[in-house]
Amino acid sequence: MKALTDYLNPTFFENFSINEVGIKLSSDQVFKIKQKLKTLEVRSPSYSTIKLNFTNIGSRIQGDLVINSAGKQFEANSLGDDPLEIYEELKLEIDQQIANWKKDRFSPKNALPIMEHQYQSNTGGYTL
Repeated sequence: MKALTDYLNPTFFENFSINEVGIKLSSDQVFKIKQKLKTLEVRSPSYSTIKLNFTNIGSRIQGDLVINSAGKQFEANSLGDDPLEIYEELKLEIDQQIANWKKDRFSPKNALPIMEHQYQSNTGGYTL
């Protein structure tokens, strides 16, 4: 669940950044990617930050997408020629990681062990 302030006016609370290293995205590409990051931000854990990096490595572009939240990190990497296509690949991987996290975070294997004394009543040392 996102913080209430995130829903009030999302333009003031963007928790993501796009970094370009050795590459310059067009304003149209930046706009489209920002719109997509806003939808990813809603699906992300509360109080998380999203970092998207595009790095020119010769004739290709490497994309790195990292989401950091309290105690959990999601990360995806992709190599390609078109930043929008790279982002879509990154998003698919991150969406799968988030779906697995949501499915597993309350599973019994992640729960604290039940202590036997939880089933005992305080009756002066005697168990009922």
